Amino acid sequence: MSKVGELWKKHFIEEKYSYMMDNVSKSFFERLIKSPYIQHIIKYYGRKKGKVIEAGCGPGKLSVAFALLGYDVTAMDYNEQMLRNAEHLKDMAEKLFNKKLRFTTLKDDLERLKIRSGTYDIVFNEGVVEHWLKKEDRINVIKEMVRITKRKGVVSITVPNGGHPLMRLWYKRAKSYTNAPPMTFYTSKKLRKEMEMAGLVDIETDGISIGRSIGQWPDWFILKKLGAGLDKIIPSNKALRERFGVSIYGIGRKVY
Repeated sequence: MSKVGELWKKHFIEEKYSYMMDNVSKSFFERLIKSPYIQHIIKYYGRKKGKVIEAGCGPGKLSVAFALLGYDVTAMDYNEQMLRNAEHLKDMAEKLFNKKLRFTTLKDDLERLKIRSGTYDIVFNEGVVEHWLKKEDRINVIKEMVRITKRKGVVSITVPNGGHPLMRLWYKRAKSYTNAPPMTFYTSKKLRKEMEMAGLVDIETDGISIGRSIGQWPDWFILKKLGAGLDKIIPSNKALRERFGVSIYGIGRKVY
């Protein structure tokens, strides 16, 4: 039984959060497809077709974005509510784009997946791995992601940037953190090391969205809009993104 999955389930029941996304527009998906959360994986993978699994899909928006790009996608989560959310979002995308998506949902436990080894070309998640607080548990989860990846396939992990100067403040005040189970504070160096320990090679790391730092707390709509605009004009390099981005990612390849 997933310790972290049970924490999320308890959180949904006690706090009455469903994370259901309603009334999204076509432009919502188009922006998502162009976002670094998706594009860094596509660039690294280098192909336009393949089997993809989001191992901890949450609302399912990234899974749906990959399906819209033509990938064969599985949205996996421990919680049935999240899977219902993902199916709902997929249905909206199919209506908006007038196309049938190759998309399925799967209930499974990331700590011990029932999925056959070597099944997927791309295995990824966002905002998942950091919730295992013990190092050995996190590495076990990453190893499970590696195990179900095909030889020469890609594993990508995106987490909140624990090295951001304001992260401790956000962690205490911002709803995106207070409305979630506890997390470990990842830096790019720490993420790279744990991915290496799980058996991945050719690992790249980077940061995402410096401008959106101003919209983390206070949680004001105007600050979020301003942050999104700043992301389009702020010049940055890898070192700045890894220090001041709201998220960091690591991506690597399975060779055996």
